[in-house]
Amino acid sequence: MATPPSQFAALLRQSKFASFDPHIGQVYVSYGGHAHRGNWGLKRSLPLRRRRAAVTVKTVDSRQQQTEWKSAEPQDRWIKMWDEVGVTPRVDAGSWMMKLGPLAGLQWETDSEFAQGTRGMQDIDGMEKELRKKSKAVPNINAMSKTERTRYMEELREARPEFRQYFRVQQRMRERGKDTDEAAVEAEVEAEPEDAHPISLWEQSENPNHFQEFLERRAAKKYNALNAHIIEQRPQRFGGLVYARSSQLQSLFLSPPRAGRVLQDQGSNSRPGSRLGGRTADEDMVASFAGMTSSLNKNNRGLAMPVDWNLLSSTGERNPQASITDFRLAQAELVGAPETVAKHPTGIKSVHMRTEVEHCSAGDGVLAQANPHQPGSREYIAHEGHSVNKTMSMIRPTPKKGASFKASPTAKVDLLVTLNKVVDSSESNTYSWAEKPL
Repeated sequence: MATPPSQFAALLRQSKFASFDPHIGQVYVSYGGHAHRGNWGLKRSLPLRRRRAAVTVKTVDSRQQQTEWKSAEPQDRWIKMWDEVGVTPRVDAGSWMMKLGPLAGLQWETDSEFAQGTRGMQDIDGMEKELRKKSKAVPNINAMSKTERTRYMEELREARPEFRQYFRVQQRMRERGKDTDEAAVEAEVEAEPEDAHPISLWEQSENPNHFQEFLERRAAKKYNALNAHIIEQRPQRFGGLVYARSSQLQSLFLSPPRAGRVLQDQGSNSRPGSRLGGRTADEDMVASFAGMTSSLNKNNRGLAMPVDWNLLSSTGERNPQASITDFRLAQAELVGAPETVAKHPTGIKSVHMRTEVEHCSAGDGVLAQANPHQPGSREYIAHEGHSVNKTMSMIRPTPKKGASFKASPTAKVDLLVTLNKVVDSSESNTYSWAEKPL
């Protein structure tokens, strides 16, 4: 008779020990009665007994027999605020783009009812077969440590004969034309001695793209080999910030504007790279929105005004509501992402983003939708108020037409007959003063 499974093994799989790694930055939460009792699935209870709390754990059991943890509620709230904003950022030149390497240029293909029109089908002319031989996941030197970079350079030096052979194959295929069989040319070059056709550095420098193409083909062979022990690297483009791409129209309909505060004029002492669009410092202001300090164009701030400190010091009067208004993210650029997998993982504080907001009040009517429900839902379909008084700025307003009456020939005849009857009846009922009886 088989022994029943151990309850300790089941508890261990359900605990945080199964996923804890000191080199991976993770946020832990607890729900229900477990949070009320301070049970977080660790070795000992934590003195945090509030609902919707979040913590990060540095050490489960330190030398002092303590669980080292700290609150992660600011990070949790910031991620939730970003989900409410509903904007897909762009990857700008910076440390994160350097770590992505060639994969930073890969774009998403959007297929939804909010997407723009797609292009028609085109003949690939054999390009798909060529692209399958390459891989954009080439080892990125900028993301390597010093030891990894040295090891990679030694590996490239050992691949010099392979690169010379690849260069001769490409050179011979260009001489013979596009219809040349590459496999036959490779077999022909392999049969020849290496010193039969020496290649100078001048010939190699004619097309510098050969180096990148050679590395892409070499990486594809490694990933697709039968005995391969590595997988093709596909890092998340936005560092795990968002996983769904939202178009501008989708963000407009599904993400309502949120409250923000105008802080001050940006001035010349702002940090470099905090402005977007190439504007000068005098044209921008600083606004607090969604847990970030964003750039705000003075022409897009509405009626909100920053705090006048000179007036406050002289009169002592202040109006905190004067600087609060509704904003919407106009654009966002991701410059630096946090290192969640490292010897010392970092959190939200290491994120570097450039954002720009614009004033967008729900009562303006310019960006308001006639149907307030979510597109595609039952409430959206059953909504009757489809008439739009003010069109959106992205749609051309329809010209208003006045009342127009078209008179037919039959209507003209009927009108004349009616007028003749009225005249005849009035003449028969009239009399003069001379005929009036006494």
